[in-house]
Amino acid sequence: MFCPDCKSMVFPKDGGYYCKNCDKLIEEEVESEGFTTKSKAKETAVVSDGEAVLPKAREICAKCGNTEAYYYMRQNRSADEPETIFYRCTRCNYQWKV
Repeated sequence: MFCPDCKSMVFPKDGGYYCKNCDKLIEEEVESEGFTTKSKAKETAVVSDGEAVLPKAREICAKCGNTEAYYYMRQNRSADEPETIFYRCTRCNYQWKV
């Protein structure tokens, strides 16, 4: 998403989009690469204990044998390297990476 004024990248903040370059909150629709997104776009849901809700995958936990795990991806190395996938068991919270 880009700022309609200065064309800098905008970031989600307070139900809208924040432009760091213009130092302003944009609370209208923002158009990017042919897609229009409303500023009230859904962000990562947060549950009561402050932990972000993550998608689940069918992976076997090496610690307890559970067959379901949360997962997320992070770019740990340079851009020409693949992302690292992190898994966390839904039962025992054991965490591993692939």
